[in-house]
Amino acid sequence: MGLNIYLAPQGLINAQERGIYSIYAERFYEAQKYLSLTNHIYTNYVLFMNKSFWDSLPAEQQALISEVSKETIAKQRELAAKQNQEVIKDLEAKGMTVNIVPDDIRSIMKEKMNAAVYQDLRSKTGEDLFDNVIAEIERL
Repeated sequence: MGLNIYLAPQGLINAQERGIYSIYAERFYEAQKYLSLTNHIYTNYVLFMNKSFWDSLPAEQQALISEVSKETIAKQRELAAKQNQEVIKDLEAKGMTVNIVPDDIRSIMKEKMNAAVYQDLRSKTGEDLFDNVIAEIERL
């Protein structure tokens, strides 16, 4: 997809979706003038472990893994936020106009998109799994 943005005739592509660092690393600032910060993407990294293996660990090791995982998540989020701010400044210095989408507009976008995305995901994953995941997210 990235190369297509460079090769597209002028004016054919008005927007693209990509993480801030990817825009910088892949030099899209050379092909696009604007960056709108919508904060609509959440990139998560999930720690998976075989349940029987997890259950075989002593409670003390389970607690340690859980604690260290939470600390690592907090540090990663801190570093990512810092990196994003640095990259945004660099993109502006390279001539990109950075637009911060206001909260009220983001709310409207969220409302409109969530209904469609939820319906699509629910049909693909099954109602029970989807509803359980959403309930867990809301609990956190």
